[in-house]
Amino acid sequence: MLIWYTNVPEEAIYYARRAEGGWQALSTTSVLLAFVLPFLVLLLRRARGSGAVLTRVSLALIAGQALDLYGLVGPPLAGAHPSLGWIEVAGWVAGVALWFSFALRALRAEPAAAEVTAPAEGSPPHPRALAASHAT
Repeated sequence: MLIWYTNVPEEAIYYARRAEGGWQALSTTSVLLAFVLPFLVLLLRRARGSGAVLTRVSLALIAGQALDLYGLVGPPLAGAHPSLGWIEVAGWVAGVALWFSFALRALRAEPAAAEVTAPAEGSPPHPRALAASHAT
């Protein structure tokens, strides 16, 4: 299909490698985790309101994206079938650790919530305070 569309046979090799062997199963799993599963689960109103369900859907999305990224760079490196060695695991662990270090550093730099202070002397009262005083 790609050769007919663009008439560039060099580009067809990219897709041919990913459509054979174990790479096709990896691509299918990636689409299921990164699109189909979240789409179907998030159609349900109760699922959208549950933090536990949203956490699981988020983890499925991350796993689907990870598989997609591996499918982009894996075929020329791993050959006809996907393989998961220590170098792939170490790369993901290092990436996650780096992300967490930046996230924790950013969280420590900023307060979690704004401090509540009394209004400055001479400043107008808050509208809710005015409404409460008029209601009584």
